Amino acid sequence: MASKIEHYQEITNKQIEKIFEKKLNIKPKSISKINIGFCSDIFNIDNKYILKIRKDAVGEKCFEKGYFLLDFFKNKLPCPKKVVFDNSHKIIPYDYGIHKMIQGDNLFSVWHTYTDKEREQIIKQICSFLKIFINTKYHKSFNNFNLDKNTDWKKHIENKFRSKIEVVKEKKLLSKSEIIKLTNFLDKNIDLLDEKRIVLIHSDLHFDNFLVKNKKIVGVLDFDSVSYKCIDYPLHIIKRMEVEPKAYFSETQENYIRLKDYKKIRSWYKKYFPEMFDFKKINTRVDIYLLERRLKYFILYPHSKNCYNQLIRILNKY
Repeated sequence: MASKIEHYQEITNKQIEKIFEKKLNIKPKSISKINIGFCSDIFNIDNKYILKIRKDAVGEKCFEKGYFLLDFFKNKLPCPKKVVFDNSHKIIPYDYGIHKMIQGDNLFSVWHTYTDKEREQIIKQICSFLKIFINTKYHKSFNNFNLDKNTDWKKHIENKFRSKIEVVKEKKLLSKSEIIKLTNFLDKNIDLLDEKRIVLIHSDLHFDNFLVKNKKIVGVLDFDSVSYKCIDYPLHIIKRMEVEPKAYFSETQENYIRLKDYKKIRSWYKKYFPEMFDFKKINTRVDIYLLERRLKYFILYPHSKNCYNQLIRILNKY
């Protein structure tokens, strides 16, 4: 499970200036922090560059992989141009990367302005990008970034799920009856994941990871989230975004939330990317993914009523 680097300290403007002077031989005129990103601090530099600084020690290899994949897909997808990746810790004591800024609007910020026809075309475009990922042939360089196409999918998800149940038990975050119900759900349904199709795929499809201009996607972001997973795994993000879009909004974006604007997302994905839905008991599979993810955040934020209610709401379906 991801955790902050011990004693992580916010980077100062002076340190950022030093990075750009050393690496690009320029002195930034404007530096502004962007309030997105759970594991990274993200800065807009002169409206030309994006600086990402990794706060999560566990995910450092994943962070490096993201910048490698920007290069790998630069001629296939509308992704940012990598400028620098540095894990030497000589300038600052953290991994960081710099890429060119793509001019466009965050998809969440404009989704409410689109018609259903326009929204459907956006999802169709995202699905065309997903097909590029899944049709990518394995490359020997992937070995350097733990991109393993031979993932034992059932074991991978089960281990993550059970380890989180143990943490919940140890910290007494749920009642005994709730833990039993959670364990019984996993025992009863985990064999569904014996059915699998492992592909290279972007698994974090929330709209913060897409930039749009003139109602077309001009930027795909967060290549840290590209890995070999079962093709249906992104559905847990899609489902949650459809029923609880506010979970992905910052406070400044809350005025954009209208649940009705998101109710057709899954149906459009099913229309343009049916491979993702081609499993027995697909809804139960997605709930396995959702519960494992909700456990992660409940452990991080045990006093959050919202995290708790999300868990119980899914469990009560069974």
